[in-house]
Amino acid sequence: MPTQSDAYPELEVFVGGWFHQDWGAFGETVEEVVQDYKKVVGQIRVSQVCAEMDQFIQENGPTVEFAFEQRWGWLRPAGLGYTIPEFFEELKRILST
Repeated sequence: MPTQSDAYPELEVFVGGWFHQDWGAFGETVEEVVQDYKKVVGQIRVSQVCAEMDQFIQENGPTVEFAFEQRWGWLRPAGLGYTIPEFFEELKRILST
């Protein structure tokens, strides 16, 4: 039986691996953390994580905030001034530079 992480494997790696409790170890800002991820994983995985962010938003629609909290409750983009769609858009913007 598939698990939740099966639906978004690279997004699980990105959020779980770079935005965990000690995400400050990868940079002082969201941009620095994202740039570290981008440097480590390469372009194919960057493209995959961007597609998975779009898929997550599309599949969860109006319940996206709740769905994000259920998966990655330790990460609070609202505390950084973002809704989940805004947070993903910012991540994708940084990944595309």
